[in-house]
Amino acid sequence: MSSPFLPPRPNVYEIHSRALYLTIPVPLSLCMSLTAPPCSPDLHNGEAFISICIDDLHSLQSYLFGNIYAPTNMGGYMTKLNLLVTSPVPSQTSPVHGYQILSLDFEKGVAGFVKRLGALVTQKVPSYGGVTYRSTLGKAGRTRTADNMAAGSDLNVSMSSSSGTSLVNVKGKLRPLNSKEATFASFVVSRPHKFLHQNKTTMAWSMWGDGWSSPTEGIMAVDLTACDVTGILEREFGSENFRKFFPEGMDVSKVKAILQPEYTLVDLHNTTLKSK
Repeated sequence: MSSPFLPPRPNVYEIHSRALYLTIPVPLSLCMSLTAPPCSPDLHNGEAFISICIDDLHSLQSYLFGNIYAPTNMGGYMTKLNLLVTSPVPSQTSPVHGYQILSLDFEKGVAGFVKRLGALVTQKVPSYGGVTYRSTLGKAGRTRTADNMAAGSDLNVSMSSSSGTSLVNVKGKLRPLNSKEATFASFVVSRPHKFLHQNKTTMAWSMWGDGWSSPTEGIMAVDLTACDVTGILEREFGSENFRKFFPEGMDVSKVKAILQPEYTLVDLHNTTLKSK
């Protein structure tokens, strides 16, 4: 944790490419059980949401000093399972919009193994390694922008656990956002505040440091033809709770899917967030 008397120290600079967001309305009671004060679910048109973000961590640079960062060879596909939240934070007069990381997944290989260990130490939320990703958007770390992000392009993205269990399997076709979808896309991606319920006991947070960017320009809608996220949600909630809250399984028509070309962030060290 950072000293309360000094501004939080930068940790890493990250460039994330081809970010697929699968945003799902979930019962408010379920969302409330996943967070803790002072955080609360951030509502849009009266609904609370969980958002699965699958992207290529194209570049990860470690902070040295001043404005100097050192490149690492730690790229690769990853997934954040986020609860969309709002919370009061120090130095802000109004509650901020943010995302609470419920769990993290990293691509199989040495880089993913190292990043998982780092996440367990620094983020202190469930983190998983050995994940296999398959994507029509290009290989991890080799394709900063994808040529097949044009309207009409097919999209096929899947992830499976180290044991081979399917976690996410998505198929669809890209098209431009309409105005209503653009408003919702901004609601999903314009969240430069991270929250963590560390070890299920302590709420911590950080804001993205100077230099962050999460533009809505270029975001495409994904018309889903297939979407199975049962695996990742059952792992988070448990099979019994999943069946309780989704008795008929996941309704594909309720999943809002968008594809963002790129976002960048400067991750600052986490600080404890106290409830008033």
